[in-house]
Amino acid sequence: MNGIALTACGIVVRLKGRAVVDNASVTLSPGGLIALAGPNGAGKSTLLKTLAGLIAPIDGEVRVGNQPLRDIIARERARLIAYLPQSRVVHWPLPVRNIVALGRLPHRMPGSVENAADAAAIDAAMAAMDVAHFADRPILELSGGEQARVLMARALAQSAPILLADEPTAGLDPAHQLQLFEALRRTAQRGATVVVATHDLSLAARYCSIVVVMHHGRIVVEGPPDVALSEAHLAEVYGIAAKSIVVDGVPVIVPIAMHDANNKPVL
Repeated sequence: MNGIALTACGIVVRLKGRAVVDNASVTLSPGGLIALAGPNGAGKSTLLKTLAGLIAPIDGEVRVGNQPLRDIIARERARLIAYLPQSRVVHWPLPVRNIVALGRLPHRMPGSVENAADAAAIDAAMAAMDVAHFADRPILELSGGEQARVLMARALAQSAPILLADEPTAGLDPAHQLQLFEALRRTAQRGATVVVATHDLSLAARYCSIVVVMHHGRIVVEGPPDVALSEAHLAEVYGIAAKSIVVDGVPVIVPIAMHDANNKPVL
């Protein structure tokens, strides 16, 4: 997979008169899994939607490689960027495999049938998300967590060089959270640009090579997990006292206490 960088250049997004994203600039490079972290209302979802081309910024621009995103037609954009939204709304009782197969539509001409490359991508995505045994079941018969895995498989089947996922582990049990992050890391290692918005700081510390932390619509810090998720940054952004520990070689972020108005731990 040929890597393509995704760049936000001075992005400003206002919703109802409020700057939800405020002068955000970051280059998201292929080859490593990138976490987008920050408290509720930090602007993570809005920035992801802007990077996906679903929201037009009032200032700044998004670039895919060297090309402005606004200049890329919708069909080509769908081949370049796969986006998994935070909302997991499913309306139609289609079989699971049909749902995952929707990820291949950008690669096919209207009216064309599934080919060998489509089938291989669909089967690989379903295996990665452990949903192959659901292939013939209507998606509305599945639990919320199972549906979330199917929709993640659809995004993986798209085989786009850029993958944006907003809180993809929400509703998943611990085993499938690990499985999902393993799949995202493998996708990045194959050369994709993979960005995941997450509240699970331990998963970010464990799997991600870069963490971008947002607060009040701004990017506060960008760097390796040990830098971006330092105790000082966690106190500043989340208002918590936290410790980073290592358990059997795995980094874990442990919240200890909230901070009061004077930035002192409340025990």
